Amino acid sequence: MRKGQHRGFYLSRCAVCIALGSTFAHVAWARDYFNPAFIEHHGQANRTSVDLSTFDNDKSQLPGTYYVTIIINKTEIGARNVDFQLTTLSDGQQALQGCLRLQELKDNGVKTDLFPTLESEKSCVNLSAIPGASQQFDFQQQALSISIPQLYIANNARGYVPPEKWQEGITALMLNYSFSGYKEYGSSEDSDDAESKYLALQPGFNLGPWRFRNYSNWSANNGESGSWNSVYNYLQRDIIAVYNYLQRDDGSEQHFIVPYSSLPILQRTGRAKYSVTVGKYRDYDNHTLDDFGQATLLYGLPWGITLYGGSQIAGDKYQSVAFGVGQNMQMLGAISLDGIWSHAKFDDGRKEAGQSWRVRYSKGVVSTGTTFSLAGYRYASENYNSLSEVINPDDDFYDNYGKRHNRFEASVNQQISDTLGSLTLSWVKEDYWHSAQQMESLSANYNNSWGPVSYTLSYSYNKNTYQYRSDNDDDDNDDDRYNQNDRLFTLSLHVPFTVFDSRLYASYMLNTRKHDATVNSTTLSGTALRDRNLNWSLQQSHSTQDGDSGGVNASYKGTYANLNAGYNQSPDSQQVSYGISGGILAHENGITLSQPITGAAISLSQPITGAAAAPAAFQLKTRPASPPTSGVIR
Repeated sequence: MRKGQHRGFYLSRCAVCIALGSTFAHVAWARDYFNPAFIEHHGQANRTSVDLSTFDNDKSQLPGTYYVTIIINKTEIGARNVDFQLTTLSDGQQALQGCLRLQELKDNGVKTDLFPTLESEKSCVNLSAIPGASQQFDFQQQALSISIPQLYIANNARGYVPPEKWQEGITALMLNYSFSGYKEYGSSEDSDDAESKYLALQPGFNLGPWRFRNYSNWSANNGESGSWNSVYNYLQRDIIAVYNYLQRDDGSEQHFIVPYSSLPILQRTGRAKYSVTVGKYRDYDNHTLDDFGQATLLYGLPWGITLYGGSQIAGDKYQSVAFGVGQNMQMLGAISLDGIWSHAKFDDGRKEAGQSWRVRYSKGVVSTGTTFSLAGYRYASENYNSLSEVINPDDDFYDNYGKRHNRFEASVNQQISDTLGSLTLSWVKEDYWHSAQQMESLSANYNNSWGPVSYTLSYSYNKNTYQYRSDNDDDDNDDDRYNQNDRLFTLSLHVPFTVFDSRLYASYMLNTRKHDATVNSTTLSGTALRDRNLNWSLQQSHSTQDGDSGGVNASYKGTYANLNAGYNQSPDSQQVSYGISGGILAHENGITLSQPITGAAISLSQPITGAAAAPAAFQLKTRPASPPTSGVIR
């Protein structure tokens, strides 16, 4: 009995020893250690021990130059070789610190002027001069992360590029062209054939900072010789010192700019936005050219306030001036109020002066996914005129309908949920001076998707009350009024699917309107070829009023140009259409044929060494050049 107890005690003591041994072993293994004796040369009497103390800390590495990605406040700014030195931090630990350049901080919005001691005698900045700033080197990811308090970062717009990084681009001649035409064949003896051709040319020239652009077109109908029309010519260059551009117009550019209705009007504190335009205004008949000038200015004040104004002058025919104020009220939304004063002189000698007012309000609620906007227009005087109303007077319109008096707009967009889609409601109402005429419109749109299928339901109601004036009736004569109501319902479905590894899309649309035809239309479309640069579509529709119609269309995005062709048939006629568009670029390395050149582009030239090529949908071909070169076209 006692012997058994003694044996039990002995086993317990062994278990305790094992447990303690495990504990000590765990403590010993908690820190990685590499015995330098393994890499020393044995057999040498006077060998020097290898110092591996730098690697005792798993966050330490040898000083030197590393190619790393530089990140400032979680935004990558680029990658380069950075020199790292072992530095003792404020907590006593040692870590590698990268050598940062002062210009890098400036280019990325750091307010370096606030810290005179930031630039040390060495080429590296003294980052500790910025309170709260720090850096951390992730050796595994080869990334240098820099953290700087947002207080010391300039509030630049997203995508801001410092002017010193702007490029003028290469010297080049360019031409965008587009030619299209169609031929219509009548289906009966009473219908005539018709033919139309259209050519658009957009030549340009880049020389240093200067940009010359032209837009001209040619059109011909039914076998006529056709006529040319120069739409605009202008010379433009950037002026970096004022962050803007200077543009010289030759007098034929068509302008439809109304400076007081541009949105958004709100500007950042201390930011000024302005524009000046001088030229000629071409009216809708393309014959009358009137000199005009236009200027706008917006300036951001503290507390979210923006002041703005503008003016338009067209000789002695028209003068107007506008002033306004807007404010971002943060949680309460944004509001603006502006007024326009105008003075006009018509061709018949008539003079009119008036004013109009406008108030706008918008608000978004992120938590509920709701956005809504309100706008009210008050034409306080019947004699208020816009520039287009003076240069393009329509006497019949004003005699019959009068001028606008009030206009109200409201819209609400509600994101119901990720599964229930969104709903948009809008309302517009307008009335006119000395007239019973009114216009009112209500619309509702619902968008949602069910798996890959997307669908839209739309309903609109439009009511117009007309009044025609006559010499024998007064303005309130009910006999001269009539109401016209219109209701439109639209249903559209969009279904993607795959056949033999090709992506296809099927669409269906239903339009039904009061006092009009109901139209059902279906479309099947897709892409073809290896690079998916051939797009095609088949359409078929049926109208309760006009019968059946259908067609087939195709477009090809090629290396040197884009091509398109189509055939459509209706009960009355058949139409054949065709077109080609592309770009031509002449530069120091040769002549490049491409798809139309839009916006900024990059020209790449290199020797052609094989059959490998980029997808045709994105490809540009140029005459071989050696060595490889590149350039920016703006």
